[in-house]
Amino acid sequence: MAYNKNIKNLEKDLNFSDEMEVLSPEDTSTLNEQRSCADLYRMYNKNQLQLQPDFQRNFVWKPAVQTRFIDSLVKQLPIPSLCLALDYKTGKYLVIDGLQRISTVVKFFENNKWKLNKLSDIDANISGKSVSEIKNQSSNLYEKVENATMPVTVIKCDFSMQNHKDYLFTIFHRFNTGGQRLNNQEIRNCIYNGNFNNLLKKIAKSEEWTNIMGKTSKIDRLDNEEIILRTFAFIDKLDDYKGNLALFLNHYMSDMQHVSDMDIEEKENILFSSLSFIYNNIDNSKSVVKLGKTLKEGLLVGLCKNIDSIALKTKEEFQSMFQDFIEDDEFNEDNLKQGLSQKDKVKSRLRKSISIFGE
Repeated sequence: MAYNKNIKNLEKDLNFSDEMEVLSPEDTSTLNEQRSCADLYRMYNKNQLQLQPDFQRNFVWKPAVQTRFIDSLVKQLPIPSLCLALDYKTGKYLVIDGLQRISTVVKFFENNKWKLNKLSDIDANISGKSVSEIKNQSSNLYEKVENATMPVTVIKCDFSMQNHKDYLFTIFHRFNTGGQRLNNQEIRNCIYNGNFNNLLKKIAKSEEWTNIMGKTSKIDRLDNEEIILRTFAFIDKLDDYKGNLALFLNHYMSDMQHVSDMDIEEKENILFSSLSFIYNNIDNSKSVVKLGKTLKEGLLVGLCKNIDSIALKTKEEFQSMFQDFIEDDEFNEDNLKQGLSQKDKVKSRLRKSISIFGE
């Protein structure tokens, strides 16, 4: 089946454009504060400030940028405002905007061996010097970094309430409009961190997954994690899907955030059993790798929903089903061009996949 770039581009755009419009809940509030670098480091040390470095692992500042930021603190230059979300029930802070700035501060205070870049446009007393050298030779400059303050916007909310999480999701979208914008799954990776999110990452990095679905691109945007999330969500909640993919996946991931170990094991077994069956019964695994996200999702949902009966099929029977699946009108190029996430289209194509692999 021909699956052209236009459809793949449309699938990719869903990661960015399916944003939820959520008004600020009445029981949230916004505060403007000033925090010293020493105070931010203290909050991090006491586990009050969650950095979650993997959240923006592909957008890390280069050493020269980190060095110039420390120089800006030394010179007391204006620093752009940070944005933190405060869970007023637990006292925990989540970084919404400013992760690289805070991470650089933490690195400065934690790593005495860190050697700043030798640059002509920064203070000569820190250029090319390690943190320990700065501390011993220019203690006044080290103290300037400690005492330097940054404006902080704090959004107070309750992370246990779904409408508050929806609000945070929208804020993440709005703060990440410049440069290389974070996609929905990268935002979920931060807001809905927990057992279930760990399972998504475990499966996506597994040999079983990469053998069938292909390796991640050089810059990992969590595309595979989203396919796996969509698979589990539609297996469990297809009838509840209303047409907003971001909202649907967010709420499902929230419900599953701290799911039991038993449920995690069950989902892991179902998904790996399906991947193993594909691997053992498809002659050319590239025929699956080249499929777009929508077809991969359909294939996995169809197999996982029928895992007990599909395990009894012969290789020839499965290959015939697979051919019927990729040639079905529900998954042809014309049908996928528009309204890819519309309620009726999603339910129709996934129910068709479940039917094909349930025969």
